[in-house]
Amino acid sequence: MKARGEKIVQKLDHRKIALKESQSFLGGGSLPQRSLLTYVLAFDSNLSLETLSEKFRKLKPPLIGRIEEEKFVIDLRTVFPEQDDLIVESIRKIIG
Repeated sequence: MKARGEKIVQKLDHRKIALKESQSFLGGGSLPQRSLLTYVLAFDSNLSLETLSEKFRKLKPPLIGRIEEEKFVIDLRTVFPEQDDLIVESIRKIIG
């Protein structure tokens, strides 16, 4: 995932997007506290976190992220590798 994220950031060549190490939580049920190492694309934006999140959700197809440490992030664990170009296109639509 780190290599994928580095390629995405390189394609975007944008100072407001950074690749960061993070944790993905496995959800509820029998493993509610279990987490896995992941990498996220973290955004600095003049837009509020809620507005940025909403803009990504309204894309076709939507790109769902989360708010983490006062940043909007997209977890690469939640996106298939074959969708990386779609991520780049989506980010360009929102961030420019």
